[in-house]
Amino acid sequence: MGFFVIRYNGEQFLKETGQLISSQEDDIIIEISLREGNKRSENEGVKKLLSQGIAETIKVRILRIELSNGVKEYLITSLTDKEKFSQEDFKEIYSQRWNQEVYYDFQKNVIEVENFSGKTVESILQDYHSRVLVGNIHSMILTEAEEQIEKEVKENPKLKYAEYKSNRAVTYGLMKNRIYKMLDEENTSWEKEYDELVMMAKKYKIPVRRNRKYPRRKKGNLKYPINKKKVI
Repeated sequence: MGFFVIRYNGEQFLKETGQLISSQEDDIIIEISLREGNKRSENEGVKKLLSQGIAETIKVRILRIELSNGVKEYLITSLTDKEKFSQEDFKEIYSQRWNQEVYYDFQKNVIEVENFSGKTVESILQDYHSRVLVGNIHSMILTEAEEQIEKEVKENPKLKYAEYKSNRAVTYGLMKNRIYKMLDEENTSWEKEYDELVMMAKKYKIPVRRNRKYPRRKKGNLKYPINKKKVI
């Protein structure tokens, strides 16, 4: 079994993880039986693993960690050696997921990958892949722009902040339609247009303020109901 660290809400997960809630400790090791419970015992994947000789119980470690802003987070991991992996190590591991979560948020709320124009498999795949493609090209443009921004900032010590980056949300809104047009197979000037978009991204730079804290906001279910707009 590979190593893993999973965040969960402290309640709705495997029933065995409830032991942490009732415990006075913040770091305990539990065993999970693959044969207990109807869902597990009838799961075809679990049956296959058991038939291959995998152990009937899995030992995992569950932790309750308090972040610097006072919020408690719950983790479950296969890294059970407490001497080798301390709670502080898991705080560091947890913090490393931030960039990924920020980009997932960008995909959902700016690129709107869940805002499908139809209900068929074809239309959903078309919507999703076209948005991801445009989002990836936009990221490439920002990467190139920010390399140039970094160089210019180093050459200008009078700037208020030591780091700047392109405003991802603003530039995506300005560039999205231009990127779609740039991808037209009949477009012969896409390299020039790409360079123009890099220059545009440089204009919309914002300072990087590190170590800021944001409260976690609970959201509803579906942000976008199925609508009937024209498929891209």
